[in-house]
Amino acid sequence: MIENSENKVFNHAVFLLSRRDYTTHELKQKLVVKFVRSDKSKIENAHVFIEQAITKISEYGYLNDARYCESFIRMSAGKYRGKTRIKNELKFKGVNNQLIENAFNACEIDWFELATVCLERKLGNTSMHEVLSDHKLKSKYFRFLMSRGFNSEEIQNAMDELKHQHSE
Repeated sequence: MIENSENKVFNHAVFLLSRRDYTTHELKQKLVVKFVRSDKSKIENAHVFIEQAITKISEYGYLNDARYCESFIRMSAGKYRGKTRIKNELKFKGVNNQLIENAFNACEIDWFELATVCLERKLGNTSMHEVLSDHKLKSKYFRFLMSRGFNSEEIQNAMDELKHQHSE
């Protein structure tokens, strides 16, 4: 019966990972909800089985926080999110700060260019001259980019870049 419970936890973990990638922390939470807190699927000593399943899955290479970080950063940058927002989301998902820093160093993303493209998309038909001359409008776009996770240096660079493009 014990081996059956161990297999049950392992198989469910593999099933979850077959649908999408998880961080170690997220997967552990999912398994705890399923096998510790649930009345229907509760298993004795589930925490031990969960740790064993996570160790085994990591050894097989199915669960890799470093790979998850790099993939998440690329995906989020594709959604025009800045470095600050991505870092916060990864921390919330339980990823180690060192892994986050290593993943950012491995990714070759130009955050200044990304902020510029994001602002350009948001502006649409609005001219940059109009934005820069109206303090309320400039603040609105500044707040928008801040909410996307870009820092003030990247935002100012984006505004300057678009100002130069539109003045030519």
